[in-house]
Amino acid sequence: MQLQLGRRGFDLTTRAFTLLSLDHGEILDAGCRSSNADADIVEVGAESPSASIGQLERLRASFGGSIGVGTSDADVAAAYLAQGVDMAHDPQRFADPTYPRVIEEAGAAVLVSCYKGVSCPCLLLVERVQWARAAGIAADKIVAMAATHQLAALARIAVVMFDGGRGPDAQGVHVIGVMKAARVVRRTAPDNDVRATRRTIDTVSELLERRETTGAL
Repeated sequence: MQLQLGRRGFDLTTRAFTLLSLDHGEILDAGCRSSNADADIVEVGAESPSASIGQLERLRASFGGSIGVGTSDADVAAAYLAQGVDMAHDPQRFADPTYPRVIEEAGAAVLVSCYKGVSCPCLLLVERVQWARAAGIAADKIVAMAATHQLAALARIAVVMFDGGRGPDAQGVHVIGVMKAARVVRRTAPDNDVRATRRTIDTVSELLERRETTGAL
């Protein structure tokens, strides 16, 4: 199992990775810059193409990993992708039908997600993955953000990511998610616990690697 983000490839056979989600203002925050160093991927929320170059320059000054953009506007996504962003996330679930094609033409990866309250979220995510594939996006460039109970099913068709939650139980949730096939764990800047998440999923990854090679934990 592989995830391809730009020139960087992630071997997901037994390893899991962290995605830090930032909004426009958080890029300059000192605590967020510290968290960047422990993240594998940083996703920045965007509202307008005009802010893209400045945001990316600030982010790249403190982060050398893969970068994603979260926006429901296909034009904003195109502006970021033109600046070398590796992945685009449409929280509106491809309400703009041109969005998947914009991503495919840029050779980028896509993150698909689902609003809370949808009656059949797993089916919706499967459909959106199929839309991405129909647009020509390769399977190793599709990430689906799912709830814990959906991870195993969606792992058959996409790289799966989940939001590990907050609070004192978050690290335990991360363990459960990775053991259930999540290979990307999403954190948000206010949590500022990316380092703790990194340590937790590295430990779980070591256990998974041991199981893969010896058949036992």
